[in-house]
Amino acid sequence: MLHRTEIDGLRAFAVLPVIVFHAEFPLLPGGFLGVDIFFVISGYLITAILMEDIDKGRFSLAKFYERRARRILPALAVMLAVTVPFAYAWMIPPQLEEYGHSLIAVPLFLSNVLFFFKTDYFTPAAEEQPLLHTWSLAVEEQFYIFFPILLLLLWRHARPQLTKTVIVLLFAGFFISEIGWRTLPEADFYLLPFRGWELLAGSACALVQRKYGQGRHEWLAALGLALVVASFVLLGPHTPMQSLLGILPVTGTALIILFASEKTWAARILSLKPFVAIGLISYSAYLWHQPIFAFARIRMLGAPDGSTMVMLTLLTLFVAWLSWQFIEQPFRRKRMPLFANRADVFTATAAASIFVVAVGVVATHVAYNPRWMNLTPMQQAYLASTERSPMHEACYLTRHEDAAATESCTFFEDDVRVAVLGDSHSTELAFALAEELRPFGTGVRQFSRSACGPPFSNEGGMSMSCVNWVKDVVDLIIADEEITHVVLGYRLNLYLSGSHEEVWPALPSEHDEAHRNSIIRSLHELILTLSHTKEVVMLAQVPELPAPIEELVYRDYLDRNGEILGVTRAWWDDRTRFDRTHRTDLPDNFTLIDPTEIFCSSDRCFAGRNGVSYYFDDDHLSIHGARQVARAILPHVMN
Repeated sequence: MLHRTEIDGLRAFAVLPVIVFHAEFPLLPGGFLGVDIFFVISGYLITAILMEDIDKGRFSLAKFYERRARRILPALAVMLAVTVPFAYAWMIPPQLEEYGHSLIAVPLFLSNVLFFFKTDYFTPAAEEQPLLHTWSLAVEEQFYIFFPILLLLLWRHARPQLTKTVIVLLFAGFFISEIGWRTLPEADFYLLPFRGWELLAGSACALVQRKYGQGRHEWLAALGLALVVASFVLLGPHTPMQSLLGILPVTGTALIILFASEKTWAARILSLKPFVAIGLISYSAYLWHQPIFAFARIRMLGAPDGSTMVMLTLLTLFVAWLSWQFIEQPFRRKRMPLFANRADVFTATAAASIFVVAVGVVATHVAYNPRWMNLTPMQQAYLASTERSPMHEACYLTRHEDAAATESCTFFEDDVRVAVLGDSHSTELAFALAEELRPFGTGVRQFSRSACGPPFSNEGGMSMSCVNWVKDVVDLIIADEEITHVVLGYRLNLYLSGSHEEVWPALPSEHDEAHRNSIIRSLHELILTLSHTKEVVMLAQVPELPAPIEELVYRDYLDRNGEILGVTRAWWDDRTRFDRTHRTDLPDNFTLIDPTEIFCSSDRCFAGRNGVSYYFDDDHLSIHGARQVARAILPHVMN
């Protein structure tokens, strides 16, 4: 088939937004949709090549898979090989185990299935998965296992209906995807049955073009380019109408393929030398960007700053050029004497696959090997004490669960005079406080719901199910005359400013001041309502950690006294400034317990002392940490 430079440029429009998105630059919230463009381009090019071979009577499955192997595997194998020593040197055991699983999945082309079960693509944890991006390669290769055979069968037995059949399959696949994002969003993102329609869209373009020739339409080509750019700028992971995530980039790419002949303005833009140059190295750029970014995050124990990410992006493009020049090109053009024939290619593919799987198996087995970890007794003690409440799972609702307020937990004693209300940060607190009150014959009733802040009204953006649940709980507590004290526990900073995980050591600022004020108003309304009939005690938010506590321990993030280092006191004071400056106009029967004085010195906060971990992740107290604050609360619920 004729080479189209505008398709090379379109590849640049696919890979650069993906890189920008994973670099966490806020420019292109829909940058991850570059993968959708790759799928359409792949379906188009592969179908065009297959039909050319079929028409000329030279189609061969062996030839097709040899060509795929030469195109995909050499650069992929080198990337995998380079990641291995960095993984063994820098990853902590849980990360190394996950890496081993992903390493096994790659040569089997099952990465998408693995990450479907294990990883939400849009979470901070996903950004530390060096091989996360191989999910899209798995989708493509799964598609090409059966598609060439299907195409050949249709050509032989239903040739007049070939194009129509592919178009029907395309719309059937789109319908499946429509059902998927509404009912199985993770499957809709990762799995072939929900993604296949995008590859079929490219195939349909190739078949239509084969029948009617290359179209030329200035405005339709321009519309296609506009749709592609708009999908990156206007859409994002949380777009309410998820259908648009596929429709815009796929439709835009199809319009470019069908109507952007070399004389259109869209084709001229896409054929500019910088775009074509990046397009040529786009496969290698896609391969290398994720491991480079992931290992930087792992090594730096936090999000690299903007200037660092710019340097890493430039490094990605340089490594991609090296990969294209010295790996992709020689193998594709059969310049490698050892891999000059088909048998050599298939033998090398099998051997490399077996070796990669073996390395992955070893990684999963050595990850938690004591000899490999080489932990001190202090580190072992810290890891052993990251315990949750024994009633953790049973006594709080996830954000997706609905239950009546009466479905709560009561601890130890029938004489229940204390209620604990909050989000997941109240779970360990309730149990620890019940332990402290047990010798006095006082029971505790727990009301905890994950990610449900203090929404006594819904102006803070909480779901109505959360708002209604809190109102029902408050009504129940007020109506219960035996309950004299209510203890509140929330991760307030999350609702005020957003999560720190993706940006630390920077401060998150996901919400504007109007939103923050609405959260404070809602919290104050909750406190005032309860205080009419109850004594109210609130635990201010516990200091957050720069990383999950297990990671801090594995990386020996301890000071010379053996204490686990947390964030600096200055960082924590800045993080809580809005909350602290808005603690006004509160009732006399309200008491605030600030755990900062428990877990921080004048210059540093601590995640554990004397071999006892105060947390079980990067923001929730362990049962041991909860006991520390429960002892501080105890005098205020005993009167």
